[in-house]
Amino acid sequence: EVPMEPLGVIVIGIDGLRRDVLYPGVNLPDGDYHIGDLSVLPGIGGIMAGHEAEESRRYVMLDNVTAIFPSITLASWASIFTGRMPAETGIMGNEFFARDLLEVDDGVINSVPPIFGNPKGLISFSSGAFRGYDSFGKLDLIGDEFFIPRSSGADAVSVEGTPQNHPELYRAETVYERLGAMEGLRDYYEKAGGDATVVVHSHYGRGADRWLTWDLEVAFGESELLEQMSWDKMNDYLEYFEAEDGIRFPALTVWYLPGLDHQAHKEGMGAYRDFLIERTDGHIADVVGSLRELDEFDNKLFIIVSDHGMTGMPYDPVEITDPATGITVSVIPYTSCKLVYEQFDKREVQEPEKANNNL
Repeated sequence: EVPMEPLGVIVIGIDGLRRDVLYPGVNLPDGDYHIGDLSVLPGIGGIMAGHEAEESRRYVMLDNVTAIFPSITLASWASIFTGRMPAETGIMGNEFFARDLLEVDDGVINSVPPIFGNPKGLISFSSGAFRGYDSFGKLDLIGDEFFIPRSSGADAVSVEGTPQNHPELYRAETVYERLGAMEGLRDYYEKAGGDATVVVHSHYGRGADRWLTWDLEVAFGESELLEQMSWDKMNDYLEYFEAEDGIRFPALTVWYLPGLDHQAHKEGMGAYRDFLIERTDGHIADVVGSLRELDEFDNKLFIIVSDHGMTGMPYDPVEITDPATGITVSVIPYTSCKLVYEQFDKREVQEPEKANNNL
């Protein structure tokens, strides 16, 4: 049933946002990243309003919610937007070997660029099976098969031809597909104008009325570029909404911010807090400001969610004592995720796995 005064939901997906940033008293062993004073986070703070003062809170925290296993980006987001576990979504991680897809030869799932010689059935960023936004450093080597189609302004992009939206790979029904099947919601937006569901910059868009992907931007640094592209698409939609005077704001808007995770992988946890404050939350503050100007803020429910946290990995030698012999040795922890199996010992295949060193 659609209420007389529509109440929209905006999901802000922040890749790699640690639990202890917003949840007090988590006490993780690798350091405390809690930000109690949300005045330094005007974006998230503007949404939460009150934070530590219980009597003024305008939010709830779900203490018992945890990520799925494996809590890796593409597997987690696939589960978040379907409500299903990886065994049901079909997405096991950022890189996995899918024997059941070996014979799928439709030019989509197994559209592996031949220059890398990856085996058929390897579902991976580096095989082009997850078309996305992380391949800009390889522009001199690859073609369009690595990228989600580009959207110009607020123009919608079709999910057709994107492997991660293919029903044989991403098998569970998405929340967008469920909402699209709600006759009352569909009728309401057909009469009032606008899109019931809008997905901004997320890898998965199947079933959404409007899937906005990326556009060319200029920024200093890969992480900054990813975050800037994400903000640009969200801003494009808000400008489109304002220009189309009289249409209704979406019942569900999903906005994905990948830069924080990317920055931590590349620069380590030392760069984490500054990037969150200056880049990620800075863009969220811009969106909050625009929503207020459009009078589309107070009638919204915001959900801030992440796919996983980030944990700094040890790099210095540690002392380990053998309980049987009492002998203590100094060792450097092995944190590499390098794939050394036959046919996988290639830099382009190993790259996404090596990046897990900061997970």
